[in-house]
Amino acid sequence: MDEAALIRAAQAGDNAAFEQLVRAYDQNVLRLALNLLRSPEDASDVYQEAFLRVYRNLHKEKPE
Repeated sequence: MDEAALIRAAQAGDNAAFEQLVRAYDQNVLRLALNLLRSPEDASDVYQEAFLRVYRNLHKEKPE
């Protein structure tokens, strides 16, 4: 499934689709947070907050 299809599925309530999106980006997000913050604890907090915000605002995303 491509990214746009995963977004549409997640918007329709498919938690497995959202999980696939998270898995596609989670290491890059965590790596970026670690590079910026230089603290594993702070990076983990930012990582969690980022994906929580994505989940809460997924309905606003236009998949194209």
